[in-house]
Amino acid sequence: MSKKDRRKSGKKIGAKPLPRVEFEVSSSRSYLLATLLIFHVVPLIFVAMQFIMKDQNVMGMYMYFSVYFNSMLVAAVGFVYGLKKGFNVKFPIVISVIAVLSILFYGGYMPSETINVLFAFGITYVLFAFGSILLGAFLKKTFNFE
Repeated sequence: MSKKDRRKSGKKIGAKPLPRVEFEVSSSRSYLLATLLIFHVVPLIFVAMQFIMKDQNVMGMYMYFSVYFNSMLVAAVGFVYGLKKGFNVKFPIVISVIAVLSILFYGGYMPSETINVLFAFGITYVLFAFGSILLGAFLKKTFNFE
């Protein structure tokens, strides 16, 4: 058996990598709109509540929302994106940029170490989005969702 034949026999027949897709804004509008809604429209509710209720606990609720609930929503949007479109590396980065801009805009509760907090939030959202897109793409490949 020659070297060339051995290399060919080492490949698995039928094994495909995860379905990958190039990131295009035109085909990802609904996912970007959902992300913008999560990070820019929903925080306006908390800002309005702060003016209406005149209570400082509203910003505490916003902090809880931005840390825990937003992460779950980002994971849900990423999962649906991975399930429908396939795997993409650029989409989690776009989600992270939208999240960091939202935190800069609405982050009145931020401590003096804003850069460190923004970096931590950005990494958190990238990891949640990346993991959920990976899981969605894996399920798309496994169960042949179209």
